[in-house]
Amino acid sequence: MKAMYKYMKYPKLPEELDRRRRLTSDQIEVIRKLYNEGWSTYKLASEFKVSRTIVSYWIAPQWKR
Repeated sequence: MKAMYKYMKYPKLPEELDRRRRLTSDQIEVIRKLYNEGWSTYKLASEFKVSRTIVSYWIAPQWKR
């Protein structure tokens, strides 16, 4: 018996409604701006209440796959 979840199609949610997203596009822009102004990843992570890994992912495009 095949798993049915592989064949189910889910509608793409707007980013404001997608609960899996930790940051909105506006917040990502602010993070990049503040990082370029000299803020540390630790300070940005605590300010936006996310992990340093998430902050690093968005400020360094080479991390993206």
